[in-house]
Amino acid sequence: MQKLEKFFKSHIYLILVSALTFFVWSYRFFIPSENLVSLTFNSMFLFSIPLVVILVLFKSTIATAPLLISCLFIIGFDADISTIDSALSGILNVILIVIGFIVHFIRFKPKFKLKSLGLGLLLASVSYIIPLIYTPVNEVSILLVFLVPFYLVTYLFYANTIDKNELNYLMRFFLYTSIMLSFQLIALMSDGFKDFKFLHDLAAFQQLHVDSPAWGNVNDLTIQLVLMSSCMIFYLKKYKNILPWLYLGWMGFWIIISDSRGSIVTITLYAIGVAIYVLFKGRRHQRINLLITIILTGIFMYVFRDLVTMVYRSFMDTINFDDPNGMLTGRLTLWFDPEYGAVTVFKRYPIFGSGWNTPHWFLNEQNRITIYHSTFFQVLATGGLVGILILIYHFYEVGKLFVRKRRFIAVKAFLFTYLLTQFHGLIDNTQYMIHYSLVTLIAFAVIDNANLTDIEIGVLGDASVN
Repeated sequence: MQKLEKFFKSHIYLILVSALTFFVWSYRFFIPSENLVSLTFNSMFLFSIPLVVILVLFKSTIATAPLLISCLFIIGFDADISTIDSALSGILNVILIVIGFIVHFIRFKPKFKLKSLGLGLLLASVSYIIPLIYTPVNEVSILLVFLVPFYLVTYLFYANTIDKNELNYLMRFFLYTSIMLSFQLIALMSDGFKDFKFLHDLAAFQQLHVDSPAWGNVNDLTIQLVLMSSCMIFYLKKYKNILPWLYLGWMGFWIIISDSRGSIVTITLYAIGVAIYVLFKGRRHQRINLLITIILTGIFMYVFRDLVTMVYRSFMDTINFDDPNGMLTGRLTLWFDPEYGAVTVFKRYPIFGSGWNTPHWFLNEQNRITIYHSTFFQVLATGGLVGILILIYHFYEVGKLFVRKRRFIAVKAFLFTYLLTQFHGLIDNTQYMIHYSLVTLIAFAVIDNANLTDIEIGVLGDASVN
């Protein structure tokens, strides 16, 4: 049992989970489309079975988090609200995981408290059920109404079953998962790479097309890369070598190549913020590594100056204040359309909003709900004034949690990337979106249980890189 527990806490375990996640997701490239859905859901047992084993055998549940998150990132097909009809094995996976949770409760009898964020999530869960009273009820609205309660249960489960400081494990999970997601991003460019010889070949480079990862869009993927890049600051503090800087360069390069404008801005702000911190607050070896990184970046930009110029012009060409709706790729229509826009929906249902079953008018060729690509407008339309007030209270709870745990460098690092991605969320999908919510809520649960021991306290700021 001790050897098994040690394995689940090891680098090897996290690397295996990440590699397996990428492999299953990559079915999309070599499995016929008619078999893709069933094979993907059948492969989910590779994650759900060890997840249940951990739930049944161990009191601490932190090692199940990578498996749970990976079940989201393996989806390599275009899922919509009708996919569940052909996903019996997916339902069986969910049932298996629920049974594991029940056995864990019976065996270890964890005492549940609301913890730092429970009240806000509970209020949000209730408020999003209320629109069922005055809006049409169907299988989609019933399914979606469980979304926020699912977030509540996930947070409460991990916040009450993680029994010690697991910040180091969280950062390690972020490291390997973000690297795996970067390889997903590279794989999505494969059609463009097949005729691509070298970075000087700009004609071929301009052929690069970034497809959707299917479990979300490209923006969802790059937002995860920025969010999980908090591990770079953690390892920058923990180790003296240049590897954290190379990690940042790797992530930054692929985010910029993805042409995801919001994430280009946030990863640039991230790099500038880290550089300024190291310059004024860092130690000698950190400043030396920063200088080496700047020199290497300068050399790269000079050698591939044509490429840099092309990417810069491509980005600047999207900035057109004469056509703000075009510049925001239709977001003003999403927000202010006189019939179905977020503000119009809010006016119809000003108190509790319309609920999550939003009309699929903007993408009416797809069997999916409409997402308003903004945290504020999404909550305004779906949650109304009450939803906005609950969201403000949730952010207040999050702020208090960060203040209480501010001694940890991992907490400071995650706060930085959390704020950057929430800033991005003003014009994109973050808050209440399933991938972003599960990753952040599990991180909050870990932070909630992070406590300093006498040994760890040491010198403030360096005491524990946990």
